[in-house]
Amino acid sequence: MERRHNARADGANRVSARPATMPDADISSFDLYAERIPHEEFKRLRREAPVSWHHEPDGPGFWAVTRWDDLVAVHRDPSTFSSEIGAVELEDLEADALDARRTMLETDPPDHTRLRRIVSRAFGRREVERGAAAARAIVRDTLDEGLEDGELDFVERVSHEVPIRVLCPILGVLRRPRSEATCASCRRRRHLSRCRP
Repeated sequence: MERRHNARADGANRVSARPATMPDADISSFDLYAERIPHEEFKRLRREAPVSWHHEPDGPGFWAVTRWDDLVAVHRDPSTFSSEIGAVELEDLEADALDARRTMLETDPPDHTRLRRIVSRAFGRREVERGAAAARAIVRDTLDEGLEDGELDFVERVSHEVPIRVLCPILGVLRRPRSEATCASCRRRRHLSRCRP
């Protein structure tokens, strides 16, 4: 989440800690997440520098807000903090690529409010409970297919494909071959050309 250039001082004061830098808590390293979930680094940030600036060797850097109360304060103050300016992911994209893959998570009110109102009914408790059986069936089928093949790349077959297969019917997207739907999502989200056809 990006701080707006015209941020009000009172909005900044609602976040509990003074900004600090933690150069030895490198939560921007993709290698770190490939190796493990950095629970200890985040625990230390929450304890010593709950609002901290992190430099990136090949990027502009970012703020990390790691305490729950601070996150809630930031989330509830879109006039000071923006999800739209600068995006919300560690991956740095050019402005045109960012616009092409923007989701409702990267919008501010009133656009975010309008989009949330459109999808909120599909994601209510009853609807989610109703879709749970279908989601379990999709996961079971995906795992069975992997067992039949004798191997399973969990990231590619589960983390990548299952969410798309679960969300497409919820969003009213016509049923498409699994690889085609996944590949379309991949192009939209990451602009990758390495998807399997």
